[in-house]
Amino acid sequence: MIRISMKHILLFLALVFIGLLNTLLHNSNLKFEFNRDKKTPEVINVALSVCGDNVTLCNLSTNMLKTAFLFTEKPVRFIIFANELSQEFISKKIESWPLEIRNKHLIEFREAIYPQKYKNWTNLFGPCATLRLFFPDMMPDVDSIIYLDTDILVVSDLHNLWKEFDRFTSKQMLGMAQEREDWDGKVYSYYNNATRIKFPFIPPYGINSGVILMNLTRMRDFSFFEKIHLIFKEFHSKIKLYDQDLLNILGYFNPDIVYRLNCSFNFHSHHCVPDLNCHSIRSEGPNLIHGFGGRFIGPTKHKYNEPFFEQIYKTIDRYNFTNSWNQLVSELKVEVKHLPQDQCTRYSDLILKPLLNADIK
Repeated sequence: MIRISMKHILLFLALVFIGLLNTLLHNSNLKFEFNRDKKTPEVINVALSVCGDNVTLCNLSTNMLKTAFLFTEKPVRFIIFANELSQEFISKKIESWPLEIRNKHLIEFREAIYPQKYKNWTNLFGPCATLRLFFPDMMPDVDSIIYLDTDILVVSDLHNLWKEFDRFTSKQMLGMAQEREDWDGKVYSYYNNATRIKFPFIPPYGINSGVILMNLTRMRDFSFFEKIHLIFKEFHSKIKLYDQDLLNILGYFNPDIVYRLNCSFNFHSHHCVPDLNCHSIRSEGPNLIHGFGGRFIGPTKHKYNEPFFEQIYKTIDRYNFTNSWNQLVSELKVEVKHLPQDQCTRYSDLILKPLLNADIK
């Protein structure tokens, strides 16, 4: 059980004060915001950040984009925050795709530059991992956006995820899925570990920040980063996942701002332990697959081994728009049968359903 100290109570009061002050300051200034009661706009915004000269990271990013281009028909505006090397790498990859594929969506590169005052946040947890926390101020021209980690495979139309904005209440500004579903206390859950977690998190299981729906207008009006900075100063010595932990703490103190996404929009290997606990994929399979912790690229010193996820990723990587998608996926199905039937491999037919049913040439 998390004990709330006097410091935590004072922090909560400080966060409330900032919110009230910001409301007073903006009381007379009306700002444009999409009316979520109306039809969702046709063009959607998706953001990702790619920093450093890591080829693996750049490959993950381009394969994520490849799946998004393949599975999403209507226009999407991808805003990619990247340094010069990453921009060059990703651009060359995309330029090799057929023109009719490239023309489906818009790619917009922006520099991945932290505010000077927060340069030391650049490599917290990973290169640019915390950049998403600065999005409201970095994109004053954008109302709402979907943030995706680079180790995501999009296996359904992104407009299905965008429509989740329509379910937000008037106060909700962040949409994220729980770390896991139906946890009974007997199996692993990152945040339900009292010996490791010494800070409050969104109950009951914590949330995962690999996929985030962000209403940037509301976040700006909420003084989002000022609150995040207060939390960082209080808890920086206790957190390890930085951006995700900070969002969990913020959501704990402000539960009305968080919308809980369906787990099918952030499906990962923890949803298979000890049994399938993401029930929303039982019909049509997942919408997005998250290979966090290196599960797409195989075991290394600091990464985890997930052969089934590796095989899915390798299939996406091999597809070059000229070979047969159906043949590759059929080969994948055969390859999976030779893998150890543990964790997610046991549910391969269900997890692969979106790939098998995809209308891709």
